[in-house]
Amino acid sequence: MTVGRMIKNMETTKIKGNYGINLELSGDGSSGCARVIFSANQDLSQYAYLEITAEGYSVCREMNGHTDIWKEYDSIGNPPWSVRILKKGNYCRF
Repeated sequence: MTVGRMIKNMETTKIKGNYGINLELSGDGSSGCARVIFSANQDLSQYAYLEITAEGYSVCREMNGHTDIWKEYDSIGNPPWSVRILKKGNYCRF
């Protein structure tokens, strides 16, 4: 699965070091799926991301075509979704 197929209007920004991001994800509610990559290597063959749907959201890792789901959370409703990501060192908070 590629990121481009998951998101209709994909915006890419590369950030190095510690950061805090506030996102407002909106949509028509029909597809209701977004993937926010918060940590990755240069060629995007390995990355960690949030996958957000109306049914809930998951913290996942993709490595060489294999997906691991680290944590799943219950229903958060239809878009718009407000997402805040804080990264300091190797730790992330959502």
